[in-house]
Amino acid sequence: MIEPVLSFIADHSHAAYPLLFLLTFLEGEAIVIAAGLLASQGALDAGLVFVVAWLGSFGGDQVMYWVGRCFGPRMLDRLKSWRWRERVESLLPLVRRRVVVLTLSFRFIYGLRNVAAFSIGLSGVKPVKFAGLNLLGAAVWALSFVAAGYLFGEALGRLPGHHSALAALAVLSALTAAGALLARRRWLAQAAG
Repeated sequence: MIEPVLSFIADHSHAAYPLLFLLTFLEGEAIVIAAGLLASQGALDAGLVFVVAWLGSFGGDQVMYWVGRCFGPRMLDRLKSWRWRERVESLLPLVRRRVVVLTLSFRFIYGLRNVAAFSIGLSGVKPVKFAGLNLLGAAVWALSFVAAGYLFGEALGRLPGHHSALAALAVLSALTAAGALLARRRWLAQAAG
């Protein structure tokens, strides 16, 4: 059952890479793990998955940084009831104290990525500094999640009856999303308190 699915993905990888870029531009932990798993099964190229995820993550964060830098104060003033306002305001003290650590780590906390990049832009961190840290953080993030999916796929391939890879992938994605949500809640609670 898995062979036709893998074959279909391999035959349509021209569409898989732009989709991966778009999803990592927005967020995308589970999709990067899934792409890593598919790379371990030969449906996608692991190196290309890494590069696309890296560039997508970097690009999305650069855009949010510039939105915060150029339009942040006006957006926050006009959208007083906007949920991001409280998140941004709770992040700004952390940005001022630990901008390097935050920039290297925010993409590992589900749901924090866009608001953190926006907050860093709003805080006045220099563009070159953010771009360098963002490039490094995005590379570590992409490598970590591609490797996790790839290693999971390799381990799955060694199990008897590994034809259930898609079911395992769904479970892994659900566990990743649940873990990320719990980590985000914990992080936000610590940041607020």
